[in-house]
Amino acid sequence: MRSSDLNRSIHISPNSVLRIVVGMAAGIVVLHSLSWLALESGWTKARLVHLLFDLRAEGNLSSYFAALLLLLNGILCLVSARIEEGSTTERHGWLVAGLVLLFLSADEAGQVHEKLNKSMRALVGEGYGGLLKFAWVVPYSLLLTGVAAYLLPWLRRLPGVTRKGVLIAGVVYVSGALLMELVESAQAHLDQDHVRVVVAYTVEETLELAGQLFFLRTVLLHLQGWPGALSIRFSS
Repeated sequence: MRSSDLNRSIHISPNSVLRIVVGMAAGIVVLHSLSWLALESGWTKARLVHLLFDLRAEGNLSSYFAALLLLLNGILCLVSARIEEGSTTERHGWLVAGLVLLFLSADEAGQVHEKLNKSMRALVGEGYGGLLKFAWVVPYSLLLTGVAAYLLPWLRRLPGVTRKGVLIAGVVYVSGALLMELVESAQAHLDQDHVRVVVAYTVEETLELAGQLFFLRTVLLHLQGWPGALSIRFSS
């Protein structure tokens, strides 16, 4: 068999990818919400579903999906850095964005910020019950500020549509990951099954997923402008 006969190409449709991933994300949020309502209504058989899709729990299908979504976006940023033909600033911007997303994926899967929170609370005081109950937001906010400052020249060089998409995705994601965490911290005195607490962390996780989905759409559309960028070729 000739080597040319072994060539195979897989063409990826951005719209198809988005439909699948958005459908999965929506399904997770719906199952989380419905299973919680069912448990609150006394239907204990919904407990298994809630354990699998509880947006606040770690090590379940919801958390793994969030980690994989971050991983996918990180990989796409690295692909963008590889094929970028612009300046060093543009290539390095995609590279740094990709590395940050890969770190966040590892954080989501390995609960890094939860472990860091114990150390930070030791600094602010174990009994502290204010907005810094979840004190990991302090180092992460500093990290976010530094990364944002570094990426500013890259953002300015992006095409207008891509720049707008990246900014919107970032604002939505940070609103969930950091701002809603402060809201939850202020509610730490409440029972963790209180409806206000459940609504707060549901909004938080939904915003994080929405930000990642919007970023995925933005990067896929950006890559669509590159010939062959959305195809995978296997050859001998």
